[in-house]
Amino acid sequence: MTKVCVMTTVHPAFDGRIYHKQIQSLVKMGYEVTYVAPEPPDPAQNTLDIPIVTVPASRGAGDRIRNIFRAFKKARQQKADLYHFHDPELLLAGVMLRLTTGKPVVFDVHEHYPNAIMSKPYLKSWQKTFFRASFTLFERMALSFLSGVIYTTEDIGERYKKKHKLRLENFPLRQHFPDPPAENKEPKTLLYLGGITQIRGVIEFLEGVRLAADRHPDLNVMFVGRFERDSFKQAVFEKIEELNLESHCTFLGQVPYQELKGVIDKASIGILPYLPVPNHRVCMPNKMYEYMASGIVIAASDLPNYRREIEQAEAGVTFAPGDPQSVADQITWLLDHPEELNRMKQSGRRFFENEANWESQEEAFDAFYRQILGS
Repeated sequence: MTKVCVMTTVHPAFDGRIYHKQIQSLVKMGYEVTYVAPEPPDPAQNTLDIPIVTVPASRGAGDRIRNIFRAFKKARQQKADLYHFHDPELLLAGVMLRLTTGKPVVFDVHEHYPNAIMSKPYLKSWQKTFFRASFTLFERMALSFLSGVIYTTEDIGERYKKKHKLRLENFPLRQHFPDPPAENKEPKTLLYLGGITQIRGVIEFLEGVRLAADRHPDLNVMFVGRFERDSFKQAVFEKIEELNLESHCTFLGQVPYQELKGVIDKASIGILPYLPVPNHRVCMPNKMYEYMASGIVIAASDLPNYRREIEQAEAGVTFAPGDPQSVADQITWLLDHPEELNRMKQSGRRFFENEANWESQEEAFDAFYRQILGS
């Protein structure tokens, strides 16, 4: 049996893309999988019953650097036939594994990393430029040693034209969304799903909610996800108090991936208010497809990738990024047109069932591995 070692030091052990999608697919396809990952808070969630070789959780830059070498050492001990890593921090570990084992090494690219650096609000302008240039140079050198790249959107794939590569979108699993959307959705409940950060337009979204709630006083918003940092959490709650939105907003924190459907089934409209920073222009948030799978109509910032996918699926509307009045106008239009809301809900679910599901990509995933392994 071919043995694969999957590696991450930054993502949670039971990350949706890594554990629930890719590793589950690899096990189903007959690979023996070992997993180098941060210590999980609840090992009982290891439903695939694969070996998890743990590294300490990264709590700062020093830990991240030390974990590069810890992950390399522990991965090398697995004596795998192929190594597959998920963090740009592990590029050095990937190169060392290739040089010391001679085995194929695959880099799984979750974002457009140079653009992500330019989108960091806490970095000064000169720091962004320096780190972007440094990373781009180091990545280019590392790629010459690696065997292949997996990426998400076409825009991200453009950076890896010369590599053996595979596009794997972060579509939801059918098994997590097996049934048609719930009929008892709360018609005026909005859902914000994912990390709660400044560059995702949360403040501007709240200002739009205030305007929409003036017309629909029973409007509610569920926030499912973690705050970027405590200072931003304070800023959000201060804004909610300033806008008198306390009775309209509920914060549920982070919900385990396998329990997500039960939470989001309650909502009718899913919000993606991301600001037009460089990384958002080229990436596609996986929650867009999770909204479709759950029969939730999408209201998203009018960014090129978002608009293209929403129009193709006929599953929602777009608004001007960072514009509270535009946010309010689109939310209000959806609430004022329940027949259109229902049509878009059904259309998005069909798009998920027919095209935008993880299982539709498994054959290509297996073929990519076989090509890398030369079998």
